[in-house]
Amino acid sequence: MGKPYREELQKLGRTTQESYAFPIERLKRAVEDSVGHGLVIVASGGSQTPAQYLAELHQEALGHPCRVVTPLIFQSSASYARGCVWLLSAGGRNLDILQACEHAISAGSQSVTALIAAEDTPLQRMLAGYGASRTVAFTLSAGGDGFLATNSLWASCLLLERAYQAGFNDRPEVSMEEVVHLLDWAKATIEGLPEWGGDVVGIGDPETMLGLADLEMRATEAALANVWVSDLRNLGHGRHYWFAERGMATAALCFATPPYLPLADQTVALISQASPAWRIEVPFAGSKARLASIAASMFVAQRMGERIHRDPGRPGVPAFGEQIYKLAVPTKPQHAATSDDEQIVMAKLGRHALSLSEAELALWLDRLRAYRAKLHAAEIPAVVFDFDGTLIESSRRYERLDLSIVDELRRLLAAEVRVGIATGRGGSCGEELRRQLSRDLWKRVSIGYYNGAVIRPLSESKPTAAEQDAVIQEAKRRIGRYVLRPGRGRCRVYAKQCSVSLLDGRSLSEAWCEVAAALHDLVDAGQLTVWQSSHSIDIVSAGVSKRNVISAIAAQANCLPEDVLCIGDRGRWPGNDFELLQMPLSLSADQCSSAEDRCWNLAGTSRRQVAATCYQLKLFEASKGLMRFKGQTDE
Repeated sequence: MGKPYREELQKLGRTTQESYAFPIERLKRAVEDSVGHGLVIVASGGSQTPAQYLAELHQEALGHPCRVVTPLIFQSSASYARGCVWLLSAGGRNLDILQACEHAISAGSQSVTALIAAEDTPLQRMLAGYGASRTVAFTLSAGGDGFLATNSLWASCLLLERAYQAGFNDRPEVSMEEVVHLLDWAKATIEGLPEWGGDVVGIGDPETMLGLADLEMRATEAALANVWVSDLRNLGHGRHYWFAERGMATAALCFATPPYLPLADQTVALISQASPAWRIEVPFAGSKARLASIAASMFVAQRMGERIHRDPGRPGVPAFGEQIYKLAVPTKPQHAATSDDEQIVMAKLGRHALSLSEAELALWLDRLRAYRAKLHAAEIPAVVFDFDGTLIESSRRYERLDLSIVDELRRLLAAEVRVGIATGRGGSCGEELRRQLSRDLWKRVSIGYYNGAVIRPLSESKPTAAEQDAVIQEAKRRIGRYVLRPGRGRCRVYAKQCSVSLLDGRSLSEAWCEVAAALHDLVDAGQLTVWQSSHSIDIVSAGVSKRNVISAIAAQANCLPEDVLCIGDRGRWPGNDFELLQMPLSLSADQCSSAEDRCWNLAGTSRRQVAATCYQLKLFEASKGLMRFKGQTDE
């Protein structure tokens, strides 16, 4: 098992070139969708190094604390899985990361992003059916790693670095030429170290501790030496006693960037009274220093292996080690709900459902049965959908519609059911639907662009432009003055709507509060409404509403607006589907309102967005221009 370690290190230059040639847009979108939150990053073994690198990038760029955990720790509590989860894996197929993915899905993670150094993996396939997810997979000419993570680890760090550079223009650039230079620096510097034996204590500063933690991983996994690490100041809190007792059996290796050189020199001079100690200046800062320390770790591991005549890339694996690797984590229930209906109540109420008494749960189950009865009694001639987060995953909104939802739309339209789309988008929504639906179906589809400001048949290629409302121009001025920060967000303006996206660390909820505060007098006067979508804040003029689409579709279907089925994903105030899902016949693909008799998510907690939409559509039969609720799927 494994590969010659020296040969793997020789391929790092080529891996650097490939990492800078890899298309970065998808990973950049994943980063941008995570800006308002800290991350829980799940990784094991060598993948923990790029996981820690991601945590440093996110904290540095956005100010949100992040936590790196192993799959075992991640699965110990549902609280780890409720926010923005990132899964990092070299192969995307080990049992630990797959169980962690299952835990994230069952806990209803807000979003799950996977970075995998392999394609067509079980992890990628598992996430494909979870709405709030995105997978970035890549391969390298170096192939898979040997026993220790090398090229996949290096490429993962570089891809993450490029994604944060692309997303945030104010970050210092790390060019490919600079990365090649620091690789050369690391190789030459470590080759110049004197010989040493015994244990190693790695000592670092805030920018080099990552590389030293990587060294501990390499030395331990390949049994090269006993290595433990400490930062320059934590060493002074008792850990210095190790040198007093172990003396010449231990060597100290200190990586220090220029600001910490005086402290490093004083520390190394004192340790040298008891043990061999060397200080290596890492002449870089920020990401370059972190990358340089990781590169140095890789070359130190090579030196360690040469000293004991062991190849770190193929040390051999004992039979019991293989057996340990294949052990599974015992699963445990995270909440008491077990039945499908209880899961639907949980989807309706969110975390509040966990604190329901038996009597309260029974009451909500009765309300669910009553809502199902209302659906059973209805004959539905038309349906109005939200687009992002309902027909297309919000995390994949720049990609094509999934075939699963296209098939459902085709089924409804072939049965002569009228379809409306109520979207905050402009013409891109119609373009995608025309690509996916045959021309003979277009006549039964209408689109309400810009949250219902402009309603046009699908056959019309582009919504007609209109003059901007003065109140929208005033909203743009205030947002630019009071809300946006230079280089960290944008405000896109249309005729009767403007959409605000922030990239400065504020969550969507925080952004909504700040936008609403800046426009409060215009909102109070009824001139504007401020909504929160799955990825932006939308400000619309008076009279602009997704309910306009319902009225238009009802007129086309010759029915009352109350007879139209409405499906969206942001049904909870101030979600931009709140008005849409206040209609009597309404279903949510994600967030629900607290209304007892509408806006239920019958897909439960294990499906979100497109998967939830498809599941709920399958609960309906469609024929002769009508949808009828049958209450179960054929799955």
